Amino acid sequence: MRRDIIRRVRQMRFHQTRYNLINIADSRILPQVVREDAVKDQLALCEGINFMQINNLCMITGRNFGKNKFNRMQRMTWRHFADQNQLSGVMRALWGDNRHTDNCNDADNSKA
Repeated sequence: MRRDIIRRVRQMRFHQTRYNLINIADSRILPQVVREDAVKDQLALCEGINFMQINNLCMITGRNFGKNKFNRMQRMTWRHFADQNQLSGVMRALWGDNRHTDNCNDADNSKA
């Protein structure tokens, strides 16, 4: 997990410079010498920075399996927080006999 954090910090630090060099290298307007220098600078800058090496880990446990991409946490941790009502906008799904509350059942019985 520590290596992933180091990679993320390195990616954030050099992100803008890296994409500027990529755009310079891809430009057809600039001279060939400038484009080749941009490629060399990009290779020197990006050593150890590879977007594919960044792992999407759970922010709480560091586990890299079974993640919910929206919340960036694994499904078991997400379920734990959802059951304790600690995630905003999340409602627990209920099926079967548990889906009706006591108030609704009393209202239905009073009409009959």
